[in-house]
Amino acid sequence: MISVKSQGPEFKFSRFFLNELRYHGVMSDFARSQKWLPLTALMLAGTLFTLAVFLGWMHYGSDIFLSLIETGLAYCF
Repeated sequence: MISVKSQGPEFKFSRFFLNELRYHGVMSDFARSQKWLPLTALMLAGTLFTLAVFLGWMHYGSDIFLSLIETGLAYCF
């Protein structure tokens, strides 16, 4: 048995009780971590989309800008 001394009476906790507390703490953390999974997936998808758009602009940006100049739309931006 594990005893905890405090100013009042002495409390004794059994190992079974301490294991139950630890189990419920771990399981509640696990359940809490599952809430972030969809948000993490959306953030990853947004990051990949942003990276694809940026790389596309770096590769084709000059061609896009020249075609906008030819049509007269470049000065609208």
